[in-house]
Amino acid sequence: MFSRVLMLLCFAVVVLLPAFLVLESGSEERSDSEQVVRSESKVAAETLSDSIKKQLLDIRWVAYAPTNFNPDPKNKLIPTDESIRADLEVLHNAGFDGLVTYGAEFTQIPRIAKEVGFRGMLLGVWDAKNAEELAKAKETAKEDIVLAIIVGNEGLMSNRYDFATLKRVVEEMAEATGKPVTTTEVVESYITNKELLQIGHFLAPNAHPYHHSVKEPSKAVDWTVKTFEDLQKHTDKLILLKEVGLPTEGDTGLSEEAQAEYYRLLKDTTVKFIYFEAFDGPWKQGGKVEPHWGLFRADRSSKPVLKVLQGAKEVEFLDVSHKFFPSGWMGDGELGERFIEVNDSWRNDPHSPPTCYKWVYKPGGPKGWAAVAWQYPDSNWGNEKGRDLTGYKRLTFWIKGEKGGEEVSIKAGGHSAPGARYPATFLVSYGLITLKNTWEKKILDLTGEDLSNVSCAFVWAASLVDNPQGCTFYLDDIRYEK
Repeated sequence: MFSRVLMLLCFAVVVLLPAFLVLESGSEERSDSEQVVRSESKVAAETLSDSIKKQLLDIRWVAYAPTNFNPDPKNKLIPTDESIRADLEVLHNAGFDGLVTYGAEFTQIPRIAKEVGFRGMLLGVWDAKNAEELAKAKETAKEDIVLAIIVGNEGLMSNRYDFATLKRVVEEMAEATGKPVTTTEVVESYITNKELLQIGHFLAPNAHPYHHSVKEPSKAVDWTVKTFEDLQKHTDKLILLKEVGLPTEGDTGLSEEAQAEYYRLLKDTTVKFIYFEAFDGPWKQGGKVEPHWGLFRADRSSKPVLKVLQGAKEVEFLDVSHKFFPSGWMGDGELGERFIEVNDSWRNDPHSPPTCYKWVYKPGGPKGWAAVAWQYPDSNWGNEKGRDLTGYKRLTFWIKGEKGGEEVSIKAGGHSAPGARYPATFLVSYGLITLKNTWEKKILDLTGEDLSNVSCAFVWAASLVDNPQGCTFYLDDIRYEK
């Protein structure tokens, strides 16, 4: 009996053990393979595409919280869409084309920013533990202008959430949106807590020389450069300093002129940064300087830094009035000045002195509408080649009505005669605009359009149906911008 048991044991050792070892080896191989897949997936998730990286570096960013805003529940003030639009027009006119927000509360900001002409937005999430805000952020991130999401701002430092929560939310946000995600803490935290370097697709720390007792502009720039370079030694990720700058009041040695000098010097360094911040925030607590970081005051009036901004980045544009001719009179306009009047040197309140266009549409013509197209060459309906405007991204123009309430349609492109030798390569419509009696900037997005043959750059149209009494309106600064 014993010998039979011994024989069975020997059989198990000789036959079954090698099979078990093979299975175990296969299990280890699968485990290693799965680990490689997970590792590769994580690397892919944390890698920025060349396109996004280029946009992050090329766009001129500004940190933005609205004017006419107060989050304090006791004195809560919510900005209107009109107020937000006015904010963004001020910033865009100063040369900014990227916005960085701090919370996902105002879901209309991406839409308005795109209409005003901004190219990109970094969407902020203030509270990483707020399910409602996180849901809003995931929905808002569907907007194509939103290039990335920044979850939290110094929340670890202020103990608003813990590291595990932050890491989980960043990963969930990236998975839900398919877009780059990062977070923000003060720059020194990335050195003392190396785990922060592993969170997100790029780094967006806050780096304030003032909070390190450096207020003199040139020394503050030196501090910023050194801090940026020191952090670069610890990571291969792109670094975009989210907050830098100097406040303009609240302590000795601070001034609007010092702020302007800081940015004048910083823009010529290799530091990649976001201007902080758009407007003064009178509602801010936490120290005498906190309300005074703005490049603009709370009433949207500019500080001296505006001169630095205007000199740092000139928008390249083509002036339609100088390169095209308002020669394409259509509809009742074909009958000449019986139904259309024009003064191309109107001097009373132009948007950009000394002159603007004044147009009058007079009803009563047989077709019930009139329109004018800016053409190149003069009176070209496609029999000659137009201008090649490849590389231009938007059409911008300023318009106002005599009284307000006038309705005018705007288009760009098109308007080639049937069978034209050189037909237009694009046509974009802004649609019908109800005018105000004050100047408004309008923008037509031309991204993705074929501008290789532009014989008609700009068209306005007015009709009897929309303007039974006729209408008078003004146009200025009609531009194609890159």
